[in-house]
Amino acid sequence: MNLSWQIVRLNLKETFSISYGNYTFREALIVELSHKGCKGYGECTSIDYYQINLNDFTS
Repeated sequence: MNLSWQIVRLNLKETFSISYGNYTFREALIVELSHKGCKGYGECTSIDYYQINLNDFTS
C-alpha cells in the first residue's frame, strides 16, 4: 500500500467573497492511496479564518 500527497494551488474562476475576505485561489491537499493497481483520491482545503493549515494534516 502506498500513500502520497501534494499541496496544490487552485486558481478560482471568479473571486470568492465572504465576510472574512476575498479569495482568488485556494490551496488544497490532494491525497492518493494505491494498492495492487487500484487508486483512490481525496482532497481538502485550508480554512484561513478558522486557522486550519494544510500542514496540520501532513504532520
